[in-house]
Amino acid sequence: MHRIAILFLFVLFFKPALAQNNIEVKDYLNQALDIMKAQSINKHKLDWEKIYNFAHEQAKDLDSIKQTYAVIDSTLKMLADQHSHFYPPEMVEGIFKGYLANGEQLPLVKTAIIEKSYAYVTVPHFYFANEEEWEQFITDAYHKIREMDKVVLKGWVLDLRDNDGGMLQPMIGMVAPFIHDEDAFGIKKPEGTVSYYRYRNNAAYYGDSLVYQYKTPLIQLKNFDKPLVVLINKRTGSSGEFIAMAFKDRKKTQLIGQKTTGLTSSNSEFKLSDGAYLVLTNGTLTDRNGQPYDEVGKGISPDHVVEKEIVDQEECIHQAIKVLKQMAQ
Repeated sequence: MHRIAILFLFVLFFKPALAQNNIEVKDYLNQALDIMKAQSINKHKLDWEKIYNFAHEQAKDLDSIKQTYAVIDSTLKMLADQHSHFYPPEMVEGIFKGYLANGEQLPLVKTAIIEKSYAYVTVPHFYFANEEEWEQFITDAYHKIREMDKVVLKGWVLDLRDNDGGMLQPMIGMVAPFIHDEDAFGIKKPEGTVSYYRYRNNAAYYGDSLVYQYKTPLIQLKNFDKPLVVLINKRTGSSGEFIAMAFKDRKKTQLIGQKTTGLTSSNSEFKLSDGAYLVLTNGTLTDRNGQPYDEVGKGISPDHVVEKEIVDQEECIHQAIKVLKQMAQ
């Protein structure tokens, strides 16, 4: 009799708890789905009833928000953009903590003076979202670039090879001495409107909207108007491609190497109620003239194609200097 009574009390109290958990799961899932529906670059092409039904069918027996993460991840694949992602709260926390807190080295630019008159600068990827580290990265880059700018240069080489992306803001800040006060690249929204990224007044703007205010003061280059080449390869991707695009059709500038990866779509972050992030593709990269790069995998073509990838560092730089000399003729 006592066992029956205990079982009755267990069912009485546990069943409402399960129902409440299921409501939380449904609400959380709908929050994510509603953001996808409002923001996806393919929002006008997708069968949203099918997507909602799929997600809720997958989640019908789940009783915790954490269990929905796999469902959301699977649902993102139905958006058919190949660039949207889901990041659980613990991963988001690590991304904001930065490189040093995660026991990793801060990426720093490498520089060199070649043949006494050509300045070489790498533009590395930057994965973490710690703004203090962004500023350290930019400050270090400016110091190294300023030192090279003291020389009477004949040209610049920016190396974007193997830069597979990450955080756009630190990279824009790093290359700002070369592209400030210009419409560097655009983003085309699903509705067809195009707005441009521009570095001005020590800040990155998207259209009229402030994206990020830099603390590190911009440096002015004495050799700003000298010819410039940008090295790219098939592993230059995502945000790395955005930086490459900032130099496409720039005066006295040529891109050298191979076609880039082709992740030429714009992503935005959306925070969910538990601290997780949806990173959704909601726009297409365009060049300075508004030409969209909307085919996944097509990539950005260089002005000077190197059919076979050059692995040797010295040979790559030699090819870049050769093009710079041709540009000066």
